[in-house]
Amino acid sequence: MYYKRSCLTERSGCVCIGPASRYVPCNTQTCVYPAQRTCCIPYVPMIITGKSQCGPLPREPVPTANSQCCPKDGIWSEWTGYTSVSNGWARTRECTSEEAGCPCTGISNQSQEGCPCPEMRTAADVANICKVSKYIGNESKRNETRCEITAILKDNNDDPPAACANYDEGYQFYKYAPVVTLLKSTNECYRDTPLDCESRKEPRAAATRTIQFSCNLETRQWYYEYDGTPVIGFVQHQLP
Repeated sequence: MYYKRSCLTERSGCVCIGPASRYVPCNTQTCVYPAQRTCCIPYVPMIITGKSQCGPLPREPVPTANSQCCPKDGIWSEWTGYTSVSNGWARTRECTSEEAGCPCTGISNQSQEGCPCPEMRTAADVANICKVSKYIGNESKRNETRCEITAILKDNNDDPPAACANYDEGYQFYKYAPVVTLLKSTNECYRDTPLDCESRKEPRAAATRTIQFSCNLETRQWYYEYDGTPVIGFVQHQLP
């Protein structure tokens, strides 16, 4: 079998000692009678770790610490995603250079009480970026224990009217459905009309509807739950 390895400290100016690859033979057990040879040339039978094998076998390299050439602050692994703990949220990382004699500087765990995901952009910011001239201030509730956002929309838009399928009459256009513009993480804008066709035929002053956003706890990115689009903000249009 052929093995390769990479020097993790080379980018930090610490050159590794030893080969970058090695070959280890497989099927090293001795052949049993009536085989012509017990071992293939150039190996000879010997006892290795209490078993009869063909050797000698390559020895495992012994890591040696080189305190004169440790990368600054050591080499940390990537942070794990946040997980829920008794008093909030926490994430961890490991010092991967410690076994080589190079300790890391810094903390190995982080914790906080509220949801670790960032605040969304304000309605005014999204309206400015996406050229929405008339809009309603966003009304939303952020769940800190589940890292979710519930946005409350008002059914007072008719720009454009929403097309809904009617089994008897084909498609009909129902006004007064909420219209939102969402700002993607790429700073692109797109519109959506979330509605329930049957309950949106007539305008109702108190009619509301909710949409959901959930956060990826590894990337700390918000996603629009309806279609999975990564977003950083949204704004609801106002009836002209």
